[in-house]
Amino acid sequence: MNGFVGALLRKLAGLIPVLLAVSLATYFLIDLVPGDPAAIMLGANATPEQLDVVHDELDL
Repeated sequence: MNGFVGALLRKLAGLIPVLLAVSLATYFLIDLVPGDPAAIMLGANATPEQLDVVHDELDL
């Protein structure tokens, strides 16, 4: 049983850097997308007031 626990702990320890790398890559790729997220959500006919509301709601 001890070998199983050791193998499980090694697998879990290897999973941590992978999850960290995927999280960071996702964050930076989303940050690199061009354009205003509020304008994309509301479409081309959005008024400046609507954009302001969405900016406030999303803390943009």
